[in-house]
Amino acid sequence: MDAQATRAVRSVVVFADNRIPDTAATPPSAAAPIRRYLDAGGKVVVLGANPLAYRADPSTGAVETVDYAVPAAMFDVAFAEAQVVNGYYGYRPTPTGIEWGLAATAGVGFAGVLPQPGVEILAADEFGRASVWTRSYGGPSGTGLLQLSTPRQQAVDFGDLLAVIERGVRW
Repeated sequence: MDAQATRAVRSVVVFADNRIPDTAATPPSAAAPIRRYLDAGGKVVVLGANPLAYRADPSTGAVETVDYAVPAAMFDVAFAEAQVVNGYYGYRPTPTGIEWGLAATAGVGFAGVLPQPGVEILAADEFGRASVWTRSYGGPSGTGLLQLSTPRQQAVDFGDLLAVIERGVRW
């Protein structure tokens, strides 16, 4: 990430395992390598709730708590309180989401964020929260942080999501 940030080469990093390495997220602020990478025009994709919100027991890896303070500070996104977004909610892509390449079909999302300046809603749940969204950090259109809601109970065809993932970083 540091090398990409200094060369300003368009690239995308997809965190498919719902974990972000400590080396990419330390210190837990806008000074972390992952944030510098985003500020330099990189793109980061998470496939569900932001992994930095999970606090795990270092010896077992078991999740002990969920706290959105770290990803909120690092990514400059106001995450909704857990009691507001706990659970799964049906969503529909917005016109912008369809333009970006999302299928024009309904889905099920979780951990949505409230509408806010700087966040582009690509799919909204039944309460208007962003289930699929992106946050730009000044790079070309399509770069920045992208949160996709992907189902955990079935295989995902990433071919359907490729246009959204690659938007802004196609070479």
